[in-house]
Amino acid sequence: GCSCARRRPCCSSRFGVGAAGGGACGGGLGGGSGSLTVTPEPTSGAARVRVVVRRAGHVTVAVFDIAGRNCLTLADRWYEPGEYELEGDLARASTGHPVAGVRFVRLALEDRVVARTVVIVP
Repeated sequence: GCSCARRRPCCSSRFGVGAAGGGACGGGLGGGSGSLTVTPEPTSGAARVRVVVRRAGHVTVAVFDIAGRNCLTLADRWYEPGEYELEGDLARASTGHPVAGVRFVRLALEDRVVARTVVIVP
C-alpha cells in the first residue's frame, strides 16, 4: 500500500511503486519530479490524466489491468517541466468494449514511479 501521509490505496509494488520508487503516492506533493491525478474517479470510461512534470525528462504514462498487463500507453516521450493533460478511455483499454473493474494508471519519470488506482464502473 501507499506509504504517504494520506494512506490512499494508490501504490502497489506490483506496478513498480514502493520503497524503490519513492513510496509516496505523489498526489499534491510539493517535492519529487512529478505527480499524477486521474479524474473522474470512479469513471465509466473516459478519464483525464493530469501529469505535473517538475524536471525535464522521459515520461511514460500507462494503464494496467489487475493482472499487471499494459492495456494502454497514454505517453512515452520527453517532457519539459509543466502541467499536461492526457485523455483515455480506461474502461475500453485493451478490450475495445467496456469492462468494469480496477485499472492502475502508472507515471514513470526518470527517478520516480507514481501510480493511481482507478475504479471502472458500468
